[in-house]
Amino acid sequence: MTHPMFVRVRTGELTAWGEGAELRMFTGSTNTNALNKMTSLPPPLPPDVLLRIDANQGWENFHKAGEVLRELAWNQGLEYVEQPDARDRPEDMRRLADHFGIPVFVDESVIGPLEAMHLVEANLVDGLCIKVAKCGSLSDGILIANIVALHHLPVTPVSAFGTSLSAAAELQMFCVMPFLSSTVELCHYMLSEDLDWPKLSYAPIVSVPETVGMGAEMESDVFA
Repeated sequence: MTHPMFVRVRTGELTAWGEGAELRMFTGSTNTNALNKMTSLPPPLPPDVLLRIDANQGWENFHKAGEVLRELAWNQGLEYVEQPDARDRPEDMRRLADHFGIPVFVDESVIGPLEAMHLVEANLVDGLCIKVAKCGSLSDGILIANIVALHHLPVTPVSAFGTSLSAAAELQMFCVMPFLSSTVELCHYMLSEDLDWPKLSYAPIVSVPETVGMGAEMESDVFA
């Protein structure tokens, strides 16, 4: 399973590229921040690199998001924009995708299967991001992925702020999801301390554990 590479957008310094790498960018809460960060990327990007932009609802609505994308005037290598508008404005996200020809995925607009079903049946999005911490369980994560796949749309599973144990469990979940985007986001390196063992590697390609159980467990002295 692969996960995206990141860029230090404040300085424009790129991390080392791995095969099939992706660039994941958080643009901040204002249009000015978004433009400053996106225009700081040193062109050209490597030809095999895809870019994902996560606005975290910061562009608010269709008009403000449109200002950012018009000013940027660039979509080469852009896989999708994630949650450009407020979570209660999914119609704006469909307008944005249709107007600019850029796929739009949602994150904050999806809590569980009911929201996912509404968004895909109403044709409001081009894909979904799934976080177990938000939807509540591995089974609900798989259910959301299956609902979305029925409409021939991909999902991006995200393991955020987890330990090696939670990331290993989510890796197992990723493997049974029927239609994934180009890369899952396995972010098990965000905590200051990982108390699980063995620790999953942080690399462009992470193998699914083949040991009995989840493939990782919590160190026994945690409970001492």
